[in-house]
This record gives sequence, C-alpha cells and structure tokens, in this order.
Amino acid sequence: MTDHAADLPKTQPWVALALGTFVLNWIWEMLQAPLYASMRGMAPGKATWLCTVASGGDVVIMLVAYSAVALLVGSRAWFVHPRPGRVAVYLAVGLLITVAAEMLSIHRWGRWSYGPSMPLLLGVGVSPLAQWVVVPLVMLGVAKRYLRRGAVKPLTAP
Repeated sequence: MTDHAADLPKTQPWVALALGTFVLNWIWEMLQAPLYASMRGMAPGKATWLCTVASGGDVVIMLVAYSAVALLVGSRAWFVHPRPGRVAVYLAVGLLITVAAEMLSIHRWGRWSYGPSMPLLLGVGVSPLAQWVVVPLVMLGVAKRYLRRGAVKPLTAP
C-alpha cells in the first residue's frame, strides 16, 4: 500500500481544518436535527440546506478560534504540539461564539427552536455545546496527523 500524501496538494493547515470541520459538522448537524423543533416536518431538501449553511457557520467559528490561538502564540502550527493552554483557548473562543450564536438565534432572532428532547444547560442546547468540543478536538488530531503526512506545507511550532 502506498502513501498518497505526495499526490495531495500542498495546502495551509487552516484549509485542512476547514474542510474536515465542514464535513464533520455537517454530519453532526444532520444527526442533531431531530432535537430542534423548527426542523420537524421540514422538507428534506430544506433541512439539508439549513444543515449545510450551519456547517459553514461552524467553519467560521473554528477559523476564528484557530486564528485567535495562532495570533496569541505567533504560529499557525500551534496544534502540532497542542499544549493544554492553547487547546483551552481554542475551545473557549469557540464555545463563547457558540453560546452567543445559540442565545441570539433562539431568544432574540427566533431563527430556530429546541425540541423537548434537547437537553439544556443554562438555556443553551447541550448538543451544540458538545459539538463545539467534540468536532474541534477530533479535527485538531486529524489535522496534526495530516500535517505529519506531508500533505500541508511544512511548519514549525514554537
């Protein structure tokens, strides 16, 4: 079996993070859709489109959190050696944005609503909170491995 890393284009680490984040978040969005009252009875095409748009928003959240850490430590490869403080900042930025987006979208703008089966933590759905912890941690591991395979431009981490 050959290693196909040489066949892959050389990209920036945020591209790998963004693409993987989009895919994993899209899957998560589709699976958690039944927890939202506003998704019940919706046409499948419309529901799929809304989950796709939400996944794009999740990518933006990830890019902001990734960039915050990169600016803080002065390296876009901070996840190569993911020190606990860096990961904590990454997760905290994403969680803060997620909480703000959920609170505004539900309580202020009425963009969506939780169903009775959505567990809540201080008025925010547990599923979107868990989504921001699970998917980004998985993606950090995947991106680190991807980077080590040589599929992205070589970087050094401080």
